Amino acid sequence: MKVRGLSSHALFFLSRVKSHFQRSRSSVILKCRARAGLPVRIVVGASETKFLGWISTEQRGFDITSQQSMSSFLGEARVNRLLMEHVVEHLTSQEFANFLRDIKIYLTLDARIRIAVPDAYHPSPWYREQMGINGLEPGAHDHKAFWSVDSMEQFCRSLGFQFRPLEYFDHAGRFHFEDYDERDGYISRSMRRYDGRLKKDRGLQSKLFSGVTSDALDEMRSLEITYTSLIADLSVAPNSQ
Repeated sequence: MKVRGLSSHALFFLSRVKSHFQRSRSSVILKCRARAGLPVRIVVGASETKFLGWISTEQRGFDITSQQSMSSFLGEARVNRLLMEHVVEHLTSQEFANFLRDIKIYLTLDARIRIAVPDAYHPSPWYREQMGINGLEPGAHDHKAFWSVDSMEQFCRSLGFQFRPLEYFDHAGRFHFEDYDERDGYISRSMRRYDGRLKKDRGLQSKLFSGVTSDALDEMRSLEITYTSLIADLSVAPNSQ
């Protein structure tokens, strides 16, 4: 098969070269920032996402399910901020627990981990079907966990982390939002930043709103809510590091 004049084998080789270059570049940037005493801010599972002052990583270079991979990448560096937007739902609860235990030694005392995941308390049955475990949304077929604010808070606190929810639905379907500093981690799939298909496609909006109780629907429409995430900041609890 030819694509733009290149065979599939050539494209695969080029993608591997690009991936290796990106891993090497991220590793160099990390070491330079650490040696210069600059804040170390890392985007986990970044894909093409890039933010000024942040180090974008992918699984091949920084595999959070592997203690060896994390140790190899981070070395002696200490991390100030970690951003994990729609990453944790691709982990089993055990993999997430292992990550939280393993990452502690690499965090500064004031470190913060900002997490965004699909919200299991979202009042839309369609949303929950699309984004839950083995969801129907593109990219959601391998979702291994579906977190609510209650289940994630209990889970993280049990592992020695303080938990500060920023955006979420509660068990009754009421929406909560706390203003937060986006310099500590920009979340695109959030109430105030989402600009995807659900904002523009009336047919999808009808599916989203179908089955939502009247009270929740009134709130969603008044706040112009379509796609939201469960967003929270984690920090290591005192005497737990």
